[in-house]
Amino acid sequence: MVASLSMASAGLYVGLNALLLLMLTLHVARARRRLQISFGDGGSTDMQRAIRAQLSAAESIPAALVLLLVLAGLGSPPWGLHAYGAAFTLGRLLHAAHFMIEDGPVWLRDIGAFTTTFAVGAGAIVAIAHGIAVFA
Repeated sequence: MVASLSMASAGLYVGLNALLLLMLTLHVARARRRLQISFGDGGSTDMQRAIRAQLSAAESIPAALVLLLVLAGLGSPPWGLHAYGAAFTLGRLLHAAHFMIEDGPVWLRDIGAFTTTFAVGAGAIVAIAHGIAVFA
């Protein structure tokens, strides 16, 4: 039962982060239409912000979700997976909001980046500890 709860917990954050990435992809597409830029950023700051938000998410989400699934597979309790998944997802949402809001406040980016980094670092330490414990 715990294994299925762990995988369900992981599935929640996999789905939420996939939707966030989809939202950022649609944001880039809308910006391209609005600004009539079919390739690259066209020198537009708005286009650069939209592309950077999507790229940042595409850089961090896959590895973080693989880590989440590994933690679930190693038998991490659902509450731990929720702590990791919620912190990571909140960080990504705050970071994305900075780029999606015109003149978005820098604190959104800063707190989002810190929360994302902290969550991934903590998750990595837990995964390493699980791996070492198997051989100890």
